[in-house]
Amino acid sequence: MKSVFKRCVSLGKIKPFKKGFTLAEMLVVVLVIGVLAAIAIPSYTKSVKKSRVSDALNNLEIVSTKQQDFLLNNEKYASTFKELNVPIAGFNANESTATVGNFTYTLSEGCISAAGPDYTIGRNTNNEVRCISGNCGFISDLVQEGDLSDCENTNSGDGDGAVACNLTCVKHCDYGDDIQGTCVLNGGTASCSYSSECASPGEQPNYDCGDVKNGETTTSGGCIYTCQNGTLSRTGVVDGYVWNPNQGKCLKNVCGEGTPQKNTVDGVHYCRTYHLGAWTDWTVCS
Repeated sequence: MKSVFKRCVSLGKIKPFKKGFTLAEMLVVVLVIGVLAAIAIPSYTKSVKKSRVSDALNNLEIVSTKQQDFLLNNEKYASTFKELNVPIAGFNANESTATVGNFTYTLSEGCISAAGPDYTIGRNTNNEVRCISGNCGFISDLVQEGDLSDCENTNSGDGDGAVACNLTCVKHCDYGDDIQGTCVLNGGTASCSYSSECASPGEQPNYDCGDVKNGETTTSGGCIYTCQNGTLSRTGVVDGYVWNPNQGKCLKNVCGEGTPQKNTVDGVHYCRTYHLGAWTDWTVCS
């Protein structure tokens, strides 16, 4: 009985467990976590911003290519994104602006711009890309900063992506002299304004175009021209040639029939082929 009692007494004298972390130790841990967060969070934020800029650059390339195709087939630039039929969700607005992701894209005569939170990226018809306004320093390794031909930007840093007027406005008349117009900017969309109209057919007689009689056609440099009341206008192209609006002349069709082209956006592959002197629309492919 005494042995049992002694055993119980000894058990009652078992030392308690050690205490937890001290306040100083906890403060050190919190300080280390704070330092790591201060280093990691800005780096992560910058990485996310750069990823968004890369997406915007890819979108600009695709929209620019569609704009060039539209120009080849219609001899003018598209004024709305719906006309371009871009195979990316969001680019179906029947307007000159479209918001996709974190950027607002704007079409103008020779430029496609993407306005971000505090900077704007532009791409012109010569496939030149610049950060044309705003805080561009953090993406200097992705795109250069500076002015861009045909992509003049009047944005004061508020990210609205307004584009300056850069249209060449001239109305070619069948009778009388051509009429020069003025470019006007309305809500970020450029258009032409004219102070007068072309003369009506009854006000001027028919006349020839030098050696070409009125109503007759001639060819030059692969282009077909027709004399219409004193004005020699391009009305077609010779077989084997295509009209190049950027150079303002007809060039030989250098792409073979069925030439393929492939592009990848956000992991999705898009393909098109060269058919009858023009590129087909982009379609999803494997």
